[in-house]
Amino acid sequence: MIRIVSIAFAALVVTMPACVTETIYEEPPKFSEIPGATVRGVEVTPKSNRARQAPPPEAVSRLIENDDEEVIGLLSTSVRDLVANILYTIDEERADLFASDILSQITRDEFVERGHDPLRAFEIVEQTERPVRKLFTRMPDGEYTPGLFMVPQGRNVYRLSFPAERGYFWRGIDVVFEAPSWRLRWFVR
Repeated sequence: MIRIVSIAFAALVVTMPACVTETIYEEPPKFSEIPGATVRGVEVTPKSNRARQAPPPEAVSRLIENDDEEVIGLLSTSVRDLVANILYTIDEERADLFASDILSQITRDEFVERGHDPLRAFEIVEQTERPVRKLFTRMPDGEYTPGLFMVPQGRNVYRLSFPAERGYFWRGIDVVFEAPSWRLRWFVR
C-alpha cells in the first residue's frame, strides 16, 4: 500500500510543473511616444499606435437615429462612449447635440448663469480642438485606460486626469452621471 502511495506521489510531483502557466506582460519601451527617442543608438518606437489613438466614434458611440437615419441624440453609457461622442460632435459640427446630450445640466446652468448660451461651450471646445484630441489620444479607452482612475469630486461627479505635464492644455475631464448617460462636466487644466 505504501508503495502505491509513493508511486502516485512521485507521478504527481513529476507532472505538476507541466501544469504551471506563465503570463508575460510586455511594457512599451520608456519614452517610446517621443519622436526620435533612441536607446543605445536604436530608435525606440511603440509596437502599435492603436492604443494611443482615440477610438473612432462609430466604434463605441451610441447614436440615436430617427426613421430617416438622421442622428437626433447621443447615449454615453460609459466615459469611453462620452469621449467618442464628443469627437463625433466635433467631427460632424453638431453643436446642438453637444449642448443637449454631451454637456451636463450643471454646466449648462452655469453657462446660463453667466449670461452665455450653452452652445458657447461647443465653440470653446472647437477652439481648443487640437488639445482636446491630444487629451483623448492619451485616454483612448476612457475610464478603462490603464493607469487612469475615476476620482470622486462630488455627488455623481468624477475626474479622470493625468498629472500636470508641459505641452498639454487639458489634462483631464470631469464627468457626471445623469441617468441614463455620462455627461461632460468640463475639461481639467
